[in-house]
Amino acid sequence: WSFAASGFPADAVFKAAPEQAVSSLGGMDISHLCNVIWAYARAGPRNESLFAVLADEARGRLHNMEPLHLANLAWSFANAQRADEFDLRRVGVRNEPLFVGLASAAARMPYDLQPQHTASMLWAFAVCAVVEGADSLADTVHLNMQRGPPQCEARHAA
Repeated sequence: WSFAASGFPADAVFKAAPEQAVSSLGGMDISHLCNVIWAYARAGPRNESLFAVLADEARGRLHNMEPLHLANLAWSFANAQRADEFDLRRVGVRNEPLFVGLASAAARMPYDLQPQHTASMLWAFAVCAVVEGADSLADTVHLNMQRGPPQCEARHAA
């Protein structure tokens, strides 16, 4: 995570670490798992097989995740190895079973989602062109908004 956040060129670290990350999954808590996924999405080389293993692990833990974890996972898979989040030339890692699970998990906690969470998740579904689960996520967002006007910035409404 720290290499990805710092912007320090660490390609050698990211190329060498997948085996260690996979072998350590059992000892990682949810935040650690999300941080590893975020770091590879942000700075690591695109590694489809690693993302598949991480998606399976994340799906098995969705029932214990908080809204921030759900949003970060969606963002990470959508943003994997993109130049920036507005670069539409590359689609993120499209793992439909994970996205369906994210939508189901969000549906269990509609009133806990903040505008940033829903914006990140909706953006990720759109970028990865995931259709299955999108209606459920849209219904969750609609239910969330019925409780009153959300406290959000204009960027969340876009």
